[in-house]
Amino acid sequence: MTGAAVTESFAKNWTIALALLLAVVGAAAQVTAPPVAPVPTRSVEPCQNQQSGLWGLCRADRSNAPPVVAQVFESVGAGGPLFPARRAAGTAMGYIDAGSVDGAWRIEPQFDEAGSFREGVAVVRKNGRSAAIDVSGATVVPWFDGLLYPASQGLMCFAPNGSIALNAAGRLRQKWLGKPGDDPFPSAWWSIDGKVGFMDVQGRVVIPPRFEPKLNFLLGGCGFGSAGYAAMRLDGKEGQIDRSGKWVVSPEYEYLGIVFSGNRKVVAVIADKLIDRGIFLDTVERLDGFMGPDGDMRWRETGPPRESVIAGGLVRAFVNHMLFPRWQQQLTNQDVSSRMLLAWVSSLLAAVVAFAAVIAKQRHVAARWLLAPLVAALVLPLVFLLGLLSMYLLAAVTAIVVTVGGGVKFLRRRRSGSLS
Repeated sequence: MTGAAVTESFAKNWTIALALLLAVVGAAAQVTAPPVAPVPTRSVEPCQNQQSGLWGLCRADRSNAPPVVAQVFESVGAGGPLFPARRAAGTAMGYIDAGSVDGAWRIEPQFDEAGSFREGVAVVRKNGRSAAIDVSGATVVPWFDGLLYPASQGLMCFAPNGSIALNAAGRLRQKWLGKPGDDPFPSAWWSIDGKVGFMDVQGRVVIPPRFEPKLNFLLGGCGFGSAGYAAMRLDGKEGQIDRSGKWVVSPEYEYLGIVFSGNRKVVAVIADKLIDRGIFLDTVERLDGFMGPDGDMRWRETGPPRESVIAGGLVRAFVNHMLFPRWQQQLTNQDVSSRMLLAWVSSLLAAVVAFAAVIAKQRHVAARWLLAPLVAALVLPLVFLLGLLSMYLLAAVTAIVVTVGGGVKFLRRRRSGSLS
């Protein structure tokens, strides 16, 4: 074997041996080296101390572990990775996270209102102006006068120079009854201004403001579902638009709500369509529909036309509240039982009074015992129905009866000369 061949053979064997040695050392290192600890990611949610009433952040698995963030806040909203929080009533809002063990701020309190982060941005308000920030606290949608709502499918609903406030009637109602107003839009108690459009999370206008605000989404949020459609309102009617602002369901319904919005452009909706407008009650038909990937809407009636109370305009809203309260749906069982008890007691008392009045007025015994039960039988269900519909109405009718009765008695006594 020549010297060159020996040298080449030696180099090759040395290379193989070195590779085997490195492989053995690497395998040993993999066996003996401690595993790399994963970065801890704690899933937390707002929690309230039942004794102090203050809020913090606790483990989301509902364990009995102590709070991750001390319960020292007046309120903590839903969030992730940051949570909007307020230290004390009447103070500014900021943001905390799971690392704020002692309640330290991640974004200093500086906002009148602070919303939860959605799609990387959160809506904040200050001095009547709106903006959107990222998790670093930097402003991504500049401050402007108007309303702004959380991101949904990359778009944010906004109303430049828009506002929602109680009008004079609503303020009086709130002062007297403690109720700020009714929803959904339209409502006689609210003053709603502005047109609604959509911008992206960088503040670029995608759909210019041209839709009418609706109280039920401007108070609770508005946006696009996962299928890329949103229910909007124009010229007093509701329909459905796509992400370009084009109507895919024409605006011809009194109400249209998206029930289900799938990821494959499958949308199920319900709608109310006006058939006949009445003085107090409107006749509407309830429809439900399904829109598949082809974009065609397939409607079907869910039942015969029905009468519905419409709270549009002050007079109709007043009648709606006084005569047709939604107590069947809104009150608890205890409230319903209380109203039933008051209605029964009022009707029984009225029937007894009516019975006694007829007995006292009628001189003939036969007429007395024939008319008294009849009058009582008529008064009892009438007063019970009034009390069941509205205690306000019952009180008003009672006051009118007492006033008229007292006036008639006063006039009779004056005519008979018994008054000096």
